[in-house]
Amino acid sequence: MMDIETQEVIARAQLPKLFKEIRKATGLSQERMGKLSGISRVQISYYETANTVPTMKTFNKWLEAATKEIKKLRKQAKKEGSNVKKKI
Repeated sequence: MMDIETQEVIARAQLPKLFKEIRKATGLSQERMGKLSGISRVQISYYETANTVPTMKTFNKWLEAATKEIKKLRKQAKKEGSNVKKKI
């Protein structure tokens, strides 16, 4: 079992990749993610390149914006899926 310090090191190493992958998967630019989350585009860039680690407050802002975008995309996909079924 890993100790807390090891878990934290691993999390800090994975977080930048996670930030970037989720943002790209939702089709958001850094600028758009910044506007949705209230975090500057520069800070988002820093988080994605591991130049800095967000505070929990900032992480939660980012997470809330990403979650809203994912829900929006799911709703849109569901709507488009029902439109495809109607055409068939």
